[in-house]
Amino acid sequence: MSLLRKMWHSPQPAATLATAAAGACLAASLAVSLTAPPALAAGKADPPSPGAPGAGDPIFPELGNGGYDVRHYTLDFDYQEDTRQVDARTTIEARATQALSRFDLDFVGPTLYGVSVNGSPARVERVREELVITPSKPIRKGKRFTVVVDYSADPRMELPDRPGSIGGAKDGWFAYDDGFIFGLQPHHAHTAFPSNDIPSDKADFTYRVTVPDNLYGAANGVFKRRTSAAGRTTYTYVTKSPMSTQVAQVAVGDYTQLTGTGPHGLPLRHVVPRDRVADVRPQLDRTAEHIRFLEKRVGRYPFANYGLLAGKTSLGYSLENQTMTTIAVNTLSRPADSLMVHELTHQWFGDSVAPADWTHLWLSEGHATWYADLWDEAHGDDLEATMRSRYEASDDRRAKVGPPAKPTTPQNLFGDQRYGGAALVLYALRQAVGDAAFQRIERTWVARHRDSSVTTRQFVDLVADLSGNPAVDVPGKPRLDRFLTDMLYSAKIPPMPGHPDWKSLPPK
Repeated sequence: MSLLRKMWHSPQPAATLATAAAGACLAASLAVSLTAPPALAAGKADPPSPGAPGAGDPIFPELGNGGYDVRHYTLDFDYQEDTRQVDARTTIEARATQALSRFDLDFVGPTLYGVSVNGSPARVERVREELVITPSKPIRKGKRFTVVVDYSADPRMELPDRPGSIGGAKDGWFAYDDGFIFGLQPHHAHTAFPSNDIPSDKADFTYRVTVPDNLYGAANGVFKRRTSAAGRTTYTYVTKSPMSTQVAQVAVGDYTQLTGTGPHGLPLRHVVPRDRVADVRPQLDRTAEHIRFLEKRVGRYPFANYGLLAGKTSLGYSLENQTMTTIAVNTLSRPADSLMVHELTHQWFGDSVAPADWTHLWLSEGHATWYADLWDEAHGDDLEATMRSRYEASDDRRAKVGPPAKPTTPQNLFGDQRYGGAALVLYALRQAVGDAAFQRIERTWVARHRDSSVTTRQFVDLVADLSGNPAVDVPGKPRLDRFLTDMLYSAKIPPMPGHPDWKSLPPK
């Protein structure tokens, strides 16, 4: 039994514990919702009120929360080898963007032990995938505050179906005999830690992963220290750039670390199953070449380090965790350059420059697919044939999963129009403006919006501004803002510049 677990099981005020039963939880939470906020002195400006229970994402309306901005997460994960449980504590440092009588955190799955705000026990109720937290005192607008949540999780847990998942996963945990991996889009971060689980609320992260001495604890970010005592070792990592919750990552298992150096001295750190090093090293050794390929096209790599986690996952998925991409070890045991370039591209498009909400996913997946296509072209593939094939299928695919920038449901969020269809939009843009202008647009986009979150409208406006074809009619040339908007949103794809003979087949 870990020290944290002993502490959690010590007597605590009953008000700090969450209701376990879903029906009772909902009824109790409704009662909390109707409780009037603590009164302030008469005439006091900006009286406290509840933070919004959702951030207004069109695909996941209840995802994220209002009333605060997270500045820092500290994630303490303590893996118990005998029970395969994870004892955990999440510490959130945030700033109130309104006067708060209560606020929500996204959280579902793990067993909750207690919540405190600024060191005092808080009242908490569970509502669907939310923690509704009422602090002992209201929080003033602009005030920084600290939330501590103690809980435990079983990585083998399986939640009910949650629409929008990729790869068939229902939560973010992948358990195996000697540990686990956590990390998967779009709404799985809060199955492992309470959070404001939206891509637009970026924050700094500190991880402390404690494991038995025979195992290895990994996370994305920069390795800081390793400390050992009483047969257990704690690995500490920190992020050097703000990060969205959707690309957080923790892994525990019989791993080892491989290090190297990339372009301009960039530190490389790969985490690999100890018994599979020989299998995956040839592919991992290609990482520096992939980075050079992308830097020539979009500019310098945006973070302090990079590497891959050769994950022992039950699914063949890959994920662009910030600074350390996860790709299944079996995939990396054979040539996987195109996939590695796809996920590496996300470090610029998706991680450094994140979508403001999930309707803007094409900005991430379209660019990742496009630069993987360029890698394949540089190594013998016929890019024009690939794009023509996608163009011919475009109207049918738009009818089935929506245009590239208009996913309509969680189920079709990761439809192929966010990948190949969006890459086709970028090909059309390059056809329209020429390669030099296209590269200028791409480099400016990632430089101007580094470490931030963006919308499709911002991209369209930048294209119109930098292409020399602003939002005015130019004889003999299409208005690029209209053209690009039609490429992204129309039910039928516009004509392809330079290829008037290409035809999109009718929907089947």
